[in-house]
Amino acid sequence: MGDSKNKNTGTQSQSGWKWARPSENKKPGELTSVERAAEDLLEGLENRQSNEADIREKLATLRRIRQEAAKQLPKAQQELREVLTFDQEAKLVLMGYLD
Repeated sequence: MGDSKNKNTGTQSQSGWKWARPSENKKPGELTSVERAAEDLLEGLENRQSNEADIREKLATLRRIRQEAAKQLPKAQQELREVLTFDQEAKLVLMGYLD
């Protein structure tokens, strides 16, 4: 079972694991920086021409961008709380989107 790429079904690895691609549900212009970095890493993993250094660089980029996004999360959560009703906030806490 080799690597295969299908936009409608995600990416299936040699082990059979199916990776959901961020671009499956969004147009390229709608992807966040984290989603674009994840797409780039997936493409690198699928490309048999990619070497270990390329993959390590893409992985480091994804980690860096995720860390930057995580720093912005508390402020975004607070801004969201300011416009939610108490009921909406409670539901988002139950769903794990807010602490």
